[in-house]
Amino acid sequence: MRRGDIYIAAARGAYSGKPRPVVVVQDDRFDATASVTVVPFTTSDVDAPLFRIVVH
Repeated sequence: MRRGDIYIAAARGAYSGKPRPVVVVQDDRFDATASVTVVPFTTSDVDAPLFRIVVH
């Protein structure tokens, strides 16, 4: 996985209901670690400009 790659991920928890696209935001220098930092995409429009980044 490389930074900027987009995958479909199915997570378990209160905020996930179905598989969603995610973008890898972890720096490529940490590719040997057992975890990967990703950010899910959503189409839900929430008024939280400090936490939500609009992607066109």
